Amino acid sequence: MAIEKKNDRKAKNGFAAVRGAVIACAISIGLVAAAAFVFQKQWLGMDSIPYVNTAIKAISAVIAALIAAKQAKEKTLLQSALASLFYILMTFIVFSLITAKLSINVSLACDIAMCVLAGCIVGIIHNLKR
Repeated sequence: MAIEKKNDRKAKNGFAAVRGAVIACAISIGLVAAAAFVFQKQWLGMDSIPYVNTAIKAISAVIAALIAAKQAKEKTLLQSALASLFYILMTFIVFSLITAKLSINVSLACDIAMCVLAGCIVGIIHNLKR
């Protein structure tokens, strides 16, 4: 019985990172649609697009990490960092499919580093609150 509980806990921990990433990806798509509407109405200038994109990625990575940290029973730092990593990789794939072009460059590496760092910070703060 103890082995069963331990395996169940491991499965739940692994699922926490994926679930956080999927929810954050959906939120990210919604935020991109909202940003497109704002730019279409010209409430913000086109020169602010890179800043809005960075903000959307950071907000979504934090959301992914928060969801994973709240659901994970142990190793919350790892789970929140993995959720943020899964999020950025998932959105990279989704938006590459939408735009029909795959662009792997230094910008992607910076986005990965930013999202994993955000996930680590969320995990650290969550561990401190316990």
